[in-house]
Formats: sequence, C-alpha cells, structure tokens
Amino acid sequence: MKKYSQNKNYKVIAYCISRFHRKEQNESIAYMCKYAEEYGCKVLVFSTLTDLYFDDINDYGEKQIFSLMQMEAFDAVVIMAETFKKVDVGREIADRAIAAGVPVISVDRQMEGCVSIDYNYGETFEKIVRHIVEDHGCRRVNYIGGDRNSKFSKERFNAYRKVLEENNIPFEEKRTGYGNFRDDEALEVLEEFLKEEELPEAIICANDTMAVAVCAKLKSLGIKVPEDIKVTGFDGVEYEKYHDPRLTTAVYDREKTARTIYETALKLISKEKTEPIIWIPYKYQEGHSCGCVHNHVHSAIERLFELQIRQGTLEDFYQEAVNMSSGANKCEDFPALLRLTDRWVEHLHCKEYWLCFKEDIWSKIVKGEPSELEFENNKKAAEQKKLSESGLIAASHVPGQNGNDTRILSKGELVPGLSKVLEKENQIMFVPINLQGLFVGHMAVTFSVEETRFDFLNTFCINCRSIIESYWSRSAQEQLMIRDEMTNLYNEKGYKKKVKKLFAGDAVLPHMTIILLDIDNLKMINDSNGHAEGDNVIKQLGKFMMQAADEDEICARIGGDEFAIITMSEQGRARAQELLDYIERRIMDYNMVSGKPYEIQISKGYYSGENVDWLDYQMLSSQADKEIYLDKQRYKSQPLRYNL
Repeated sequence: MKKYSQNKNYKVIAYCISRFHRKEQNESIAYMCKYAEEYGCKVLVFSTLTDLYFDDINDYGEKQIFSLMQMEAFDAVVIMAETFKKVDVGREIADRAIAAGVPVISVDRQMEGCVSIDYNYGETFEKIVRHIVEDHGCRRVNYIGGDRNSKFSKERFNAYRKVLEENNIPFEEKRTGYGNFRDDEALEVLEEFLKEEELPEAIICANDTMAVAVCAKLKSLGIKVPEDIKVTGFDGVEYEKYHDPRLTTAVYDREKTARTIYETALKLISKEKTEPIIWIPYKYQEGHSCGCVHNHVHSAIERLFELQIRQGTLEDFYQEAVNMSSGANKCEDFPALLRLTDRWVEHLHCKEYWLCFKEDIWSKIVKGEPSELEFENNKKAAEQKKLSESGLIAASHVPGQNGNDTRILSKGELVPGLSKVLEKENQIMFVPINLQGLFVGHMAVTFSVEETRFDFLNTFCINCRSIIESYWSRSAQEQLMIRDEMTNLYNEKGYKKKVKKLFAGDAVLPHMTIILLDIDNLKMINDSNGHAEGDNVIKQLGKFMMQAADEDEICARIGGDEFAIITMSEQGRARAQELLDYIERRIMDYNMVSGKPYEIQISKGYYSGENVDWLDYQMLSSQADKEIYLDKQRYKSQPLRYNL
C-alpha cells in the first residue's frame, strides 16, 4: 500500500493516545495540531474513550481502534505510551509499525525498537531544591515525598538528599515523610512536622496537590506562606493557577514536547541519526510560595462562572442525548437511526464527521437481522483474535450530511476521499464504536482545536454506542417475534412485515414472483406417526428452502403446512422453477435415505409480474394460490406413499 503522503508536500503522522476528552490529553492533542502545519505534517489521531486500565472485554473493543491503522501508509507513528494503563497496547502498536518499516516514537515510556521522548523530572526538581537552599539560604528544609516505591518519588527524594549534602546540611529522618501524592496523607505528614520545637523554614513537596493542601493547612493555623514557611510543589496542575500564593513548581512543557516529536519524526523519516532517548526537562516556574515572583493569580470566581456556563451547555447537550435516545426507539431501520445524529452532532462544532462500520456488521444491522447469539459469537471471536491480526477494516460510510449514502472504503482509506480531506485539513480524529467489547466500526471527525467540544464528542460517542446497542437488542427481539421457531423462516407476521417494507412509500418493484408450497398429507403423518414426525417434515422443507434461496429472497412459513418464497429476480418464472427443482431434488434425496415410513410430498404454485405495486402483489398472491390449488388437486386422490 502506498503512503498517504506519496507525491504530497506533507508527511502524515499517526498519533496514538487514550481518553482524548481529558484535559491533559486534550492539551497534548491541541499542541500537536497547533504546530502540524509549521512542520509540514498532517496528524491522524487515534484515541480510545478509556485508558484501558481494566483490560476487560470493553477495553478490548476500545483498543481495536488501532487495528484501523494500515502502518505502511504512515510516515511515522507516535505513541503517547503513558496514557495507556495497559502497557502491552503501546507495545502492540509499536511492533506492527516496526514490522512495516515505519519509525516509532514513544513518549513518556521507553520501549525497545522505538525512539523514546522521556522527561527529566529529577533535574528540574533538583533546581527547585537548590533555589530553596542556595538562593533563599534555608537550612531546616523538610520534604514530603510521593510513595516510597515510585521511581518518580525516589528520583525526587535523591535530588533532595543530593542538594542537602552538597550544602553541608545533615539529613534528618524526622524532616521527611511520604504523602503518596495525596492531599490527605500529606496533611498527616505535616502534622508530624509541626510537632517539632522549631518550624521548618521550607517544605519541599513532591507534587502540587500536596503543596496546595500544605499551604491551606498552614494558613488555617495562622502560619504564613512564604513569610513563615516556604512551600514548593511539582507537576504544574491546573488549579495551581488559582492558588494564592502561586506555587514555585515545575510544569509539563507541552509545547516543547510537540516540537520535539515533530523534529524527531522528520529526522527519522529522512533517515537521519537521532539519540535513542531524548530527554525533555520539566519547565521551572518560580512563584510567590517561596517568596519570589508575584505571579498572576487567576480568578477562581471567573473560572467557576465559566465552568457553570459550560456545565449549562453540557446539560442542554445531555438533554439532546435523551431526546435522541427516545427518538431512536421509533426508528424502523438503521439508516434512519443514524440520521438522528445529524442534528445532535452540530453541538460538537466539528467540521465534518463520519460514522464507519465493519462491512459484515453493517450488512446485518442495516437489514435488521442481528441476533443476540450472533452478537455473543462475534464477541467471543473478537476475544480470541489478536490485535496484530485484525488488519484494516472494510467499512461502510454514513456521512452526517446524508444518512442514505453508503459505500465501501478502500484499503486504508479510513474516511471517504481521505486524500482530498487531508488536502484541506491538518488533523482528523478516529475513535471506536464498541458494543460491549465488539468493535463494530469507528467515528471520524475533522475538528478545530479552539471550537470543538471534546467533552461533547465523548458523550456523543457513548450515546451513539448506547443507541446502536439498543437497536441491535431491539432488532434481535423483533427477530424472535417474526421468525418461525421450528424452521427459522419468517413466520406469517414476519412475512407480512417484509412485504410491507418492500412496498413502503408506494414503491413499484420491477420484477416479483410469488411461490407457494404446501406439504401434502401432513395431518396423516401426524396422526399415523406422531407430531414429532410431522415437525420433522416441516423442518426439512424449511431447511431445503433456505438452502435453495439467495440472501435477498424471502422465505416464510405462513401457516401450519403452508410456505412461501418471494423473489425479485428478473428471470421470474425461470427462477421460480429453478428454486422448486432444487427443493424437489432435495426432497427426493431425503426420501430415499431417511428410513422414515413415509415420504415428504409437496404441492406448489407460482405467479410472476412486472412493475408490481401493492395491488399487483395481492393479485400475484391470489394467482399463485390458485396455481397451488390446481397442483394439489392432482395429488389429492393419491394415497399417502410409504417407504417399505
């Protein structure tokens, strides 16, 4: 398969991440999109709705979004490995890309065979400790770490010890404690610190969450920060911006990360040598919690007001979701169900969106013929199939602008006219449509980082999944109601429903042939051999009909011993005779080897028409009924034939 960038003036990067709607991931995606054009790249974002923490059947369905990626079509693959709680996911993606000869960049987790972009936490944490000890001259410096076994906590603790030793400050066990990166446990450590005769001059915290909690507690006790005790944090969490005093801390440099990803990817694509591990330091940020810079404290009230407005629009969106779910219950077919999403998707502020399905799943759902058993079988098959074997999906496309338009996507196309879409857009996102662990397809959107509501998109995906699951379940229940339990042919109700659907909207069919069949002497078989034998005759005829008919031909048991086949073949009478010949040959074969004390015999009749409307159908049905009556009369006087 050729690369998406072949004969183009841009490179195409696959960007794999989890939970696109979370703030941290959303910001990472935003920076990748922000600099895409500057570096001459297009970004295809593949994301799950979960972080794959539970590694259950639902997570299995979610991670199948990465099976869409036809690796050789990309110029480079970027894996935001730390966002996946199941480590194997990043490894599986990387192995497939490496096998296709595509360079792979792993971010925040080192993986064999990949160029890794990792973060140097210790260097920046050491700078914070040095600032407290060397710039402020503090000697009684306490430390609240994360957990004892975490590599991040150990790295930060070692930096703390190193600075103390280099400044001839003796290490004292009583001045250290572990808050496990949690605010409540950090306060327990602080309580022990405050029992000492002298207050510490500074408290170094291993993350911002603990630092904010410590500042608040000290303030409640009348101890001023930074005048009485200096406090520092690490990580640069969002709510630090609203904390007074602003913390001296270190923040994740998303801009530097995005630029490093592009610079590294372009080097790898050009076959230039690069370091196997590229280190990015956290960005040092001085604040007033140590007595230095009076950083701007963002207004918490304004932020709260902004969140209230956002929550209000989200509640309106939830109401739309409820309305869509209610409307879904009234949809008679799957395309109509999907058209419901058109109005709803406007709230996402996406430029374009597509719903794409695995071709085999689409075929079953759109025909309204899924079954719960089939659903479970598909799930079991999915569980047994490895991600690396999944390959690219052949999908049907349902564009938001016209739910009736469906087509098969070519290998690696992902959305209709992908090449043309990439000409005008720098980024496309792909998320899975996963039904209880069964990956049925994907949703794709082109989006604006500034306008698109990723929280809405997440809700939209979840609700789409919910209404499709509901439709599948409802269709499966309807199948039970319209299928004959003994033969699995349509029953009378199902037959009438299928016929009614054929003539929906005053449709006129170019060709139609109605074939009627009747089992001869079924009552005598029941009376002489028992109802089990009569049931066997019914089942055998039903089986032969199903074997004879094509997928688009309607087979039904419309009465106790009455059966029907409808074909729209333009051959009409010839096709009817072909079907009947096949069925009669199978009956003859069965009679010869069955060992039963009776033979199966049938009467049959058929009638064909062209340009058939509803009234014509009723006429064809009546004529076919007359034909079967005449055929039955020829055998009525004959006795029941028994096998000897």
